[in-house]
Amino acid sequence: MSFEPPMRGRRFLRPTSRRRTKQARETSNLTAPERQQADSADVAANILNAIHHLGNQRFALPPFSEHFDRWLKDLQSLLEEFESRVPQSGDETLRNDVKGKFEAIQDNLLRRAELETERSKQLAALQQQLAKADMALSQVESEYRNHIHEARRHHAKSEQELQLEIDILHRRRLQNLRKKTSIFQRILRKPQVTIQETDAALEMKRGKLRESEQNLAKALKKQKEDYTSKRRKLLEETNLLKNQIQTSKVIGDDALESRRQVCEQIHLALEEAMRRTQSGTTTNAS
Repeated sequence: MSFEPPMRGRRFLRPTSRRRTKQARETSNLTAPERQQADSADVAANILNAIHHLGNQRFALPPFSEHFDRWLKDLQSLLEEFESRVPQSGDETLRNDVKGKFEAIQDNLLRRAELETERSKQLAALQQQLAKADMALSQVESEYRNHIHEARRHHAKSEQELQLEIDILHRRRLQNLRKKTSIFQRILRKPQVTIQETDAALEMKRGKLRESEQNLAKALKKQKEDYTSKRRKLLEETNLLKNQIQTSKVIGDDALESRRQVCEQIHLALEEAMRRTQSGTTTNAS
């Protein structure tokens, strides 16, 4: 038995235009002047809201001066948009008020940018000095290690040579002690003289060996003192530079409070201008 799927019915097509909102219907019922006034009010509200957000805009990382130009351009753009799209509120009082406030924040940010640039130069100079001090410290440590190594190497070589000479003299002394002397040699006492000479040479070489060890100890002590003194001075310099660099990094801000205040003042000035316009329109209508 065969199965045939049921035929689908015709779908109802959706209307091509969306249903108008209550606000749109109300706006369409207004007269042309009233509709224009309602549109201007919406535009003004959006601009005021944008100015409010602009006043609370944070700049995350320095240099903050890189953000100031963009922020001023955004503010100027909003003011120009208000003047062009809400022209009925743009009276002379508003223009002068807004112009004064804009120039004030512009000068404020310009001074901050110049100060930040100067601090950036100072910070770069401090970092360069720190790099030189670190390099000098590394060089002092390297030179100290090299001097210590060279002093020990020179002492080891000298000690090896003296020890070799001592060993030779010691063997020679033993050989002289073991030799049988003749009657003539005993009369002249030559072996005894030879042994005495060998003993004197041995004592002299041993004295040189002790002196070499003492000289090494003195040289190592002097190297240690010089190294400690230079290292201490360089560490004091590097610590001072690091503190100055840290202070320079902390100094500086994004002028948030100044920008917030001027945006609030401009916000109030625009609202006041709109109230003056609305009051004038109401007076003329009556």
